[in-house]
Amino acid sequence: MSRSSASERNSEARLSDPAFIALVSSNEGTGVVFSLMPCRKRTIQRKVEIEGKGLYFSEKVKVVLHPASEKTGIIFLTPGGTLALDQNSVQVFPTCSSLITSSNSLFLLEHFLSACWAMKIGNLIVDVTGKELPIFDGSSREWLLLLQKGQPIEQDENWEDFSLPHPILINEPDRFLAGIPFERFRVCYSFIHPEVGTYWVEFSGDEAEYEEEIAGARTFATEQELLELQKSGWVLRPDEDCGVLFREKIPHIPLRYPDEPARHKILDLLGDLYVFPKRLKGLILAFQSGHKMNHQFVTSLFSATL
Repeated sequence: MSRSSASERNSEARLSDPAFIALVSSNEGTGVVFSLMPCRKRTIQRKVEIEGKGLYFSEKVKVVLHPASEKTGIIFLTPGGTLALDQNSVQVFPTCSSLITSSNSLFLLEHFLSACWAMKIGNLIVDVTGKELPIFDGSSREWLLLLQKGQPIEQDENWEDFSLPHPILINEPDRFLAGIPFERFRVCYSFIHPEVGTYWVEFSGDEAEYEEEIAGARTFATEQELLELQKSGWVLRPDEDCGVLFREKIPHIPLRYPDEPARHKILDLLGDLYVFPKRLKGLILAFQSGHKMNHQFVTSLFSATL
């Protein structure tokens, strides 16, 4: 047996250990626990719009949100045509999640979808004038405020709950993302970075808790990471107000939370999870994971429904 496979089997065994689950799912700590009760999907009651600059193409983008009827889902109307939120069209990159087909694409979805997850938005028409959604300040706060301005309303369509039938483990040498069967939804995220810091964050909350604890957490990068993104052509001319830049371990602007980078990782995770069309019940344990692992986890969720 190889060393790596032995490690993976030990990890899987631990994920099934009731004592381990009880430890990490304890009500003690900083997290707020709640149960995802069966709930209705929502849309908005009135059209709302917003403008902002994109991160990757540095272009001004206008987004108009329209109410949608039951069973519409999230539909994006872009200059290149219509894009449905479909797992088969999702592609992930180091810094974002996107919808890409043979003839169309839309980048930077996760912050918007994270706000939709929090607001339980299930049906919406999203009219976009560019190739990406605006970055704003690098958080989901502006998206959350926009959805609230649209006056969300419950529809005659329920979200379907999905309880994990067995542990799921996405594992790499220096990071992992795991899901464990559990009676409610909960995320525990651990993050270690030599330039950014070491953090442990727990999250499990309703809309108010998301708005207070997660929505304001901004995307971040070190100065070296930003230079590499610019060299690769991913980021052209980023504004200093579209996230937190760490220079020699010091953020260029004050953090909103002492553990803001880890909170933003949870924000991204929720946005990536939104692609799965059911409300997940399970304990998610994450260490250093990002968009790639989030996508792999969602793929495993789809497989678990078969």
